[in-house]
Amino acid sequence: MKVIHFAPYFSYASGTNTYLRHLLFALNKHGIEMSLLTNNRIAFNDVALQNIDIDFIRFETGIKNFFYIIGNLRSLSSKIVNNIDVVHSHHRYPELISNILKKRCRKTVATAHSRVYGLKHISFRSDGIIVPCKYLADYLVKNFNVRAGKIHVLYNCIEPELYDKFNSMNHVSRHSLNIKPDEIVFLYAGAICNEKGIDYLCEVFQEFSKDNENVKLILAGNIIDKRLTRYSSDKLIFTGYTKYPVAYYKLADVLVHPSYNDVLPYAVLEAGYLGKIIIASETGGIPEIINGNENGFLFKAGDKTELRNLFHYVSNNLENCRRAGLNLQREIKEITSADKYVKSLMEIYESD
Repeated sequence: MKVIHFAPYFSYASGTNTYLRHLLFALNKHGIEMSLLTNNRIAFNDVALQNIDIDFIRFETGIKNFFYIIGNLRSLSSKIVNNIDVVHSHHRYPELISNILKKRCRKTVATAHSRVYGLKHISFRSDGIIVPCKYLADYLVKNFNVRAGKIHVLYNCIEPELYDKFNSMNHVSRHSLNIKPDEIVFLYAGAICNEKGIDYLCEVFQEFSKDNENVKLILAGNIIDKRLTRYSSDKLIFTGYTKYPVAYYKLADVLVHPSYNDVLPYAVLEAGYLGKIIIASETGGIPEIINGNENGFLFKAGDKTELRNLFHYVSNNLENCRRAGLNLQREIKEITSADKYVKSLMEIYESD
């Protein structure tokens, strides 16, 4: 079987690009013949995608993409000529291009990575639609009239071998961040902006840390809203952009994810994969994997009181909370198995 993955590149640390690295690495290990069409060959040409054919295609954000349709149709068409079985797209614009040429390959598949809006009549028209959680499946049925029968829920995969490679590429430690061995480390990993809840996270932690000397919060990610760095102190550490956040997960005790609107962030999956304690806002598909206090802790997005109470509870009951992290780790390793993901994906590719 021959497969083309058609995907944009916007940021190395984005969830879509994290997913693509794990997925393509796993498919390559299983001997699947494939290539990648993207707007940034250099960004994708790293340890994750060695030995994978990568070709350039013009792609930007917004309406400008429609000016590139003819050229992109030619690029994809020239690839499909080589007996391609499946075109798998990872954005609505690549999906549109793929479906215009639908009759020239056996099957089109699209992965929806987040909630989107508008363009209802040209979106999600592929033969099969993959979503990373049930929440997004329900959203597409309700808001885009996608037939439920063609939606496949596959929780995003984690490829252990690649995970270890990423960890070896970032030599960060508690010592390098001036963190004492007995300090409790809370971590946020992702974009630093108010949409992700960083404003109230910093405000609550700043107040919480006044009465708790042995705590620190690391904010690892691209600083989109520079004003948030006003919270920077010896207790709140902004690392800036980090290409490989795995090392930060390893040194942390607790991952905090306060986002107002996320589907099922990779940060939660990756930290959970390592058995870390998770405190997360009750948004998107997160409640599908974190339930009650058995394997993590949920709060209403934006609720400062709930978040503050969870900081206190976890800090005062760290060892008991670690058991919740281990419970989640068992579940995460099961649902993010790269081998199982590849098996399910191949069944989708091969189905009529």
